[in-house]
Amino acid sequence: MGLTLDDVEHILGIPVRGLAVYTEDERTPKRLLMDFLGLSKEVAENAIASNAFKGYAVKLSWLEMNFKEVSETDTDERVVCYARAYLLYVIGCTLFCDKSGGFVQLDLLPLLEDLDQVRTYGWGSSCLAFLYRHLGYASRRKAKQIGGFLILLEAWINEHFPTLHPVLDPEYTEELPRARRWCLHSESGTSVEHYRRVLDDLLVDEVEQAGSDLKTDLLGEFMLLLKPLQILSNVGLRDGDGDILLHSKL
Repeated sequence: MGLTLDDVEHILGIPVRGLAVYTEDERTPKRLLMDFLGLSKEVAENAIASNAFKGYAVKLSWLEMNFKEVSETDTDERVVCYARAYLLYVIGCTLFCDKSGGFVQLDLLPLLEDLDQVRTYGWGSSCLAFLYRHLGYASRRKAKQIGGFLILLEAWINEHFPTLHPVLDPEYTEELPRARRWCLHSESGTSVEHYRRVLDDLLVDEVEQAGSDLKTDLLGEFMLLLKPLQILSNVGLRDGDGDILLHSKL
C-alpha cells in the first residue's frame, strides 16, 4: 500500500490524466524571463545577477515581490505574464516544492505559455512522481530535509492511519478538496517523538486500507505501509536550505 494516482485525485482534486508535465525547451533563464514574464533584457539580466536566482531556479519571494498585482491600465499581455508568474509561484509552493521550500524552476514556464492549455496537463501524476523521488532521497541515512508536496503525504497518512489521531478541521465542507479535511501537523501541537512511538506500536489492523485484503502478505504490506512514515520520522519534518532538486523534466 502506498500513495496512488487515485489518492492524489481524491485528496487534492487535481487531474492525474492529461499531457505529460515535460518540456524540451532549451531557452536560457534570461530568455524565459523575457518571453514568458515580459521582462526587458536589462531587467532580466539584473534579476539573474541577483541572489534570487540559482541556475534555472528562482526564489518564490522574488516572484511575489515583482508580480504582486496588476492595475486597470495594464495591457492584456502584461496581465497574462502576471498570471504565469502567479501559477509558477503556486506550483513552487505546492506540487513541486523543493527541500528549501523557497525556489521553483523557471523551465516550467513553457508549460504555462497557453493559459487555456494549463488544465490539460496531468499535474497530479507529476506531483506524485516528484514526491516519491524526494521520499527516496529522504530515506538516505544522511538526509535532513525532504521535498515534495508534503500536505498530500500528510493528508494520505491522516486518511489511512487513524491511530495517529489526526485533527479534523472544523471548517471543512465536502465541497473542498479532501486535503482540507485535516489540520496541518504544525497546528496539531503533537511532537515528532509522539508519532515515532505510535509507529513503533502500530498493528496491521489499525490501518485503513482501501480496496485490498489486509490478511494477504501481511509482512510485505506492513513494510510498504510504514516506509513513508519512517521517512518522515527520520527527517523530523525539519525545514532548511538544501540543494535545488526540482526539474520540470520528470
